[in-house]
Amino acid sequence: MDTFCTTVLFGLSTLISSFQIYNIDKRIQEDHLQHLELFSEYAHVANRHPFQHINFLVRDWQNFSDIDDVFQSKIDGNMYLDKIMNIEGKSKSLCDTRNHIRNCFETMSCTLLPHPGYKVAEGKYDGNLDDIRKEFLSHTDTYTDFILNTMETKKILDKDM
Repeated sequence: MDTFCTTVLFGLSTLISSFQIYNIDKRIQEDHLQHLELFSEYAHVANRHPFQHINFLVRDWQNFSDIDDVFQSKIDGNMYLDKIMNIEGKSKSLCDTRNHIRNCFETMSCTLLPHPGYKVAEGKYDGNLDDIRKEFLSHTDTYTDFILNTMETKKILDKDM
């Protein structure tokens, strides 16, 4: 999908949703942050925090401190996001990108998901839950609860819609 279509889709979804999920493979990279800045640039002009919540969903994360501890994983995810969003020692351009993103969203979080397992990824998956790694199912279950408990009514200019 080209950048224009992606920008339009992201813009429309952030306008109608209070909870935005930015689905990323393996790790947050600089171009992800730059795209997010571009997507949110126009709305920021109209409102200090035009968007409510963004969650960086990092799939196939490989650096868990303890893959079986889903609550530690949540802490690790937010520590990872803090590290990515840190502006110390970064160029003005990189600092501007991070500050713009912070100013566009009321809250930010990061969720780390393990790989679902090779049987799922190899293209021959038939829907059998036994073929999915138990760690993936556990993390996905916790993530679903997090989303359902975090979502709130969409607000525009501080008014519930």
